[in-house]
Amino acid sequence: MPEIRNENDLERWLNGISNEEERRRVAVAIASRAAMRVLPVIEKWLSADEDEAIAITLPTFRAIAASRLAAVRSSRDTEVRRAADVAARAARAAARMAADGPFSAPGAPSYATHSAAYTADAASLAAKTTKNTSSAPYAAAGAASAVYIAADPSYEKSSIAETIAWNALSQDVSFYEKGSLEALLNAPLWHDEIPGWVQDLWASMKQRLLAREGEHWEVWTNWYDVRLDPSKEIPCYNPPIPELERARVLIPEDLWEQGPAAVNAEIRRLIEEHECSRVDDPPPIPPQQPATIEVEWQEERLVLRKRPLQADMDDYLLQAALQALRQQLRETIDTLQRDQSANAIDSRIIEELRKVRELIPEETPIDKSDGIQLALQVAELKAYFGGMSQDEAQGWPEVLRQKVATQIETLHSLLARFRIWEELPSTEAEELGEEAEENATKLGDGIAQDLEELGPDIVDPAIAQRLREMVERLREAMRDGSQRIGAAVKLRTSDLRQSINNILKKAGAWLLRKARILGRAFDGQLNKELEKTGKALAKMLGRAMRWGMLSGASAVGTHWLGWLEPVVNWLKQFLSNLF
Repeated sequence: MPEIRNENDLERWLNGISNEEERRRVAVAIASRAAMRVLPVIEKWLSADEDEAIAITLPTFRAIAASRLAAVRSSRDTEVRRAADVAARAARAAARMAADGPFSAPGAPSYATHSAAYTADAASLAAKTTKNTSSAPYAAAGAASAVYIAADPSYEKSSIAETIAWNALSQDVSFYEKGSLEALLNAPLWHDEIPGWVQDLWASMKQRLLAREGEHWEVWTNWYDVRLDPSKEIPCYNPPIPELERARVLIPEDLWEQGPAAVNAEIRRLIEEHECSRVDDPPPIPPQQPATIEVEWQEERLVLRKRPLQADMDDYLLQAALQALRQQLRETIDTLQRDQSANAIDSRIIEELRKVRELIPEETPIDKSDGIQLALQVAELKAYFGGMSQDEAQGWPEVLRQKVATQIETLHSLLARFRIWEELPSTEAEELGEEAEENATKLGDGIAQDLEELGPDIVDPAIAQRLREMVERLREAMRDGSQRIGAAVKLRTSDLRQSINNILKKAGAWLLRKARILGRAFDGQLNKELEKTGKALAKMLGRAMRWGMLSGASAVGTHWLGWLEPVVNWLKQFLSNLF
């Protein structure tokens, strides 16, 4: 796990993200989550002087909600960015009030006001991060300060409290590196057990806010509950409704200035307007399985999931080994081409060696998708070379044959250092029949076409491109007709099928999410996004389901297309206009 122990560590780590838009969104998400973790600290002041402290509570909620939404939305959403900027100023003013204003409660501990001030300040800086990513480390530092001041009335840094705050942030960083920004945004605030002080303070703060007559604080306590624990299903709050989350943040400034009663009443009205009563639970969609293509939704766009393979050896040594092997393969290919006619060397092996060399990366880390393709090519080459007959082997000079065999085994062993062989889709559970290869290529062509028709704004073109490459490589292997690479062909077939399955699962999940959010009120009122994306995704699922029924694929089980038919049937109840 990355060691993030102060704002300097965080700033250095953020600067390592090369894509500016990605860096902005990650910075906002991390700053927002840091501020959100310490929001219950405000209870320290509320318990001492509720009437005075309530003025800081709404601006803090507002800034955190605005910053979280800014991490979800693109920087092109200027309305959200402006709203976050205004929310940041409001939270900063509240923080100054807490830190500098008079504290009227006789004998109340001043550390309560200061911890609340740091909480509001962290929320302010989290919202400010939408414009300037350098604010993120200071938001995190403010959140850490809120924890240790609240924990230590003597104002001396509590090393335990500080460690808790920075350790949670380090886990955020690690969670992002291993998964995605989308996964981080939907993760529990505390990756391990929620600290006892958070549970106690939040329980007390929640009870206090809900008891305030006429202010409807449930619109914020419910919102925070599902941030704290995303497994809670609360209609209108979880699963979240993007339009509602945006409307909450974009409430006009004149209402915010009127205070909690006016703002919370407006949020309550927006919630009732959405009619988001709970719908029947949909059939489950199995999780994605390891394969060349694994996908995810980012800002309503389907993209390839990027996951670098982790090797169990030093990066420098690994890079040197890969580059040395590339050079050795080049020399071997040149030798084989020069001696081909004289020694009756099979041209297919030369071609397979060339394909393998082209797939060896120029530098590490290796992306999982590329690693699986390399492993499949190596498996095919190993099967073909190892299956040479005695007559074929006699045409080879022994030294050259041993050299090729050694290079294949070396690459096979190097891939094992990435544990890549454990990532390859298994063929055992697939029960692949004789027609599996042909059926997979036909469906792959159809799904690639559907993805291309969706357009680059909705689907990253790299997905369809990689899918077509996989289809063509499988067809090449099938055309060879050699029994010696039968197992390798099955591996390619299994990988293609699982990759298609992963795409379909994410398409189905998108439609289920929209259906659960909008329910039956959605019928006949499709917005532009659903008109375009929903119909295209529904068409793709329908094609796959019909293909599965015709080929008997759905009988194989939920690891393949067995999950699809019940999901499509459930969707028809809510999205009849799409089918």
